[in-house]
Amino acid sequence: MTRPGDVVLDPFLGSGTTAVAAKRLNRHYLGVDINPDYCDYARRRLAGVALQTSLLDVTLP
Repeated sequence: MTRPGDVVLDPFLGSGTTAVAAKRLNRHYLGVDINPDYCDYARRRLAGVALQTSLLDVTLP
């Protein structure tokens, strides 16, 4: 379990799903992937994610 402001590590970033969830829930995140294409995709995906203001305000991608 994490709290707002905690850091979430995803050593196999892939499409960035963990980072997206972390950003929405006001967590810091660090993602690593060996494939630069996945890193670019995750970066673009994260650019469109807004901070969630309420736990009841959940919108799935």
